[in-house]
Amino acid sequence: MKILVAVAAFIATIALTTKTLAEVEPGHKSAVDQKAEVTHVNAPAEHGGGHGDLNAKMNSLFPTKMPVPEMKQRPSVVEIKSPSFLGNVGAGPVKLEWNEVKGATNYHVQVATDPNFKWLVVNEKFIKETTYNFTAEAGQRYYWRVASYNGGNANSFTKSNFVSSAFNVK
Repeated sequence: MKILVAVAAFIATIALTTKTLAEVEPGHKSAVDQKAEVTHVNAPAEHGGGHGDLNAKMNSLFPTKMPVPEMKQRPSVVEIKSPSFLGNVGAGPVKLEWNEVKGATNYHVQVATDPNFKWLVVNEKFIKETTYNFTAEAGQRYYWRVASYNGGNANSFTKSNFVSSAFNVK
């Protein structure tokens, strides 16, 4: 019974509201007429009103950024130099090396103790050089990967695919 009363009240409210919204009192403008008037006020000067071509004036103050096409392209994939895949290195400082990539502004290096790179030891994103040094523990296998990317003159940086390798520490 309560549900029927609530539904009836809802229907009555909708019916009364619809009738009120549809009617326009004499001397008043409907919502459609008001929207048309607002559009006319904001129109460019050649259309009979407004403040001239305001968009052109504002854009002249803040010119659009001109992208450099080659900076939006994905850089080439990095080629790893050393240590060799599953090579043996001594404990202590280890030097990771890769070839320079044309068009890359930075390199992203990750070193982990698992092949899925879940347990990261190193996660450096803004390396400018083509080498990275870190201290390795004896008796451990490390997995490492590097990717090149450029961040110049693009909305977001473009990154190459990672290239992975692994090495053992004696």
